[in-house]
Amino acid sequence: MKRFSIIAICLFALILSTTVWAQNPTERASKRNGRNRSSKLKKMDSNQDGQITRDEWKGQDRGFQKADRNNDGVINGEEALAGGRKFGKRQLKRMDADKNRQITRSEWSGDPENFNKLDKNNDGVLTRQEIKRHKRKG
Repeated sequence: MKRFSIIAICLFALILSTTVWAQNPTERASKRNGRNRSSKLKKMDSNQDGQITRDEWKGQDRGFQKADRNNDGVINGEEALAGGRKFGKRQLKRMDADKNRQITRSEWSGDPENFNKLDKNNDGVLTRQEIKRHKRKG
């Protein structure tokens, strides 16, 4: 059960963070107000208020407490984004099997379409520069 909760948190954070990276600050604000949110957030946010309360949270208390960075009893868009970025960095590090600070198509364990979006020069390798460039655009 603990492993499932951690995986669920990580997937939620990753999905939310990749959606937010591609948005401008106005779109991020609208995300916090309950509009233009990912389907995962909508499913978890049963009352559609743009926040996840402990009652809406399907995982364990520890996972909720970790995601609720300011300990106010809700996970808002900023907290989810921060968790998603942290998770994203760890996930990319795990994918880099040969530890050469690059991720090849064969090392990539995510959605192939996302790999293609990140690989701007279409060389089949993701570098830190390509990933950072993608983050800056958002």
